[in-house]
Amino acid sequence: MSDLVQIPNQLPAHLQTLQTANDDFLGGVGTGGNLLPKLSIRGRRFRIVDGDEEIVLRHDNYALEAITVVMIAARPTVSKAYYATQYEAGDEPSAPNCLSLDGKHPDPSVEAPISDSCTTCRFNIFGSARNGKGKACSDFKRVVVVPCSKDGRLMEWNGKVQAFRLDVPAASLKNYRAFVGQLSKRGMPVTGVVTEVFFEEAEFPLLGFRFAGFVDASSVASIQELIDSEEVQHDISVDASAPVLPAAPEIAESAPAPAPAPAPAPAPAPAPAPAPAPAPAPGHDEDALEEMSLTELRALATSLGMEDASKRRRSTLIPFIIEHQSKSRTPASSPAPAATEQIEIPIGGDEEPEASPELNSKLESLLGDW
Repeated sequence: MSDLVQIPNQLPAHLQTLQTANDDFLGGVGTGGNLLPKLSIRGRRFRIVDGDEEIVLRHDNYALEAITVVMIAARPTVSKAYYATQYEAGDEPSAPNCLSLDGKHPDPSVEAPISDSCTTCRFNIFGSARNGKGKACSDFKRVVVVPCSKDGRLMEWNGKVQAFRLDVPAASLKNYRAFVGQLSKRGMPVTGVVTEVFFEEAEFPLLGFRFAGFVDASSVASIQELIDSEEVQHDISVDASAPVLPAAPEIAESAPAPAPAPAPAPAPAPAPAPAPAPAPAPGHDEDALEEMSLTELRALATSLGMEDASKRRRSTLIPFIIEHQSKSRTPASSPAPAATEQIEIPIGGDEEPEASPELNSKLESLLGDW
């Protein structure tokens, strides 16, 4: 990506009589694309995509299976992308048919949105995917990373320290969430940690995340400068011009008719018998729950009797749903708990420090609505 030309602040006098109509030039283009080069994981290869240039990251002529980065920023929401055709190996990358940056409404740049709202979109429902399991419209998390050495020193690309956008796909969000959650539990800022991003054994690009060290003191100022840069802030922004759905139409009220003479009150009917409790819904395994959106989890928890489910987060909703389902099943039908990979993060002492409120606020943007 070529450097942006410096634009002067003062317009020449002979041009000041021209009408300013830049809005027409921006109309319908939405967010205007991305400014940062992309760190792609297509084909289980780490690739730098910068304009028309694409480079597979290699060492000794072997494609890298892992890279070390500093995650410096993230879009505060989970985004969504829908592709009408299935990607096949060798296909040229193409833009999605529908895209939502905020996970709620289509981006203004989408020419033919599938739906006005992601919540009601038929492709945002589990089972709509081609294999009948997941969602046809995939979730992803936009993260901005800077390559670095394992000792926490930022690395240069084309002669300068460069940030890249990395879109963590839906299948990798569970690993991402677990890693960031472990850092939060130990009171460690994500931006101060060297993260190893690697490919797990799978037929598709499945990312894993591992602690690899701490950022070197010499890199802190550069990280903050990148976080504040226009390019980074642009690429993690949520387009505020996304259409907002109108409120549900209200039923017009006509002038009240004269009240009829009251009829004799009928004898009170016997109180109806209480409705039987609904049968428990089929159980959702942990992986299925992890793939659900926060809205879907809250709706499920509400149906299972959780109070204030609309205010709860994933870390509270998922254990509640699993516990409720386990109580409604017989012991024979309860699935064995899945083994989880332990993330080793060095800490001092025997006790793990709790994250401060300030840190939790910063981590909120990295976790999004999870």
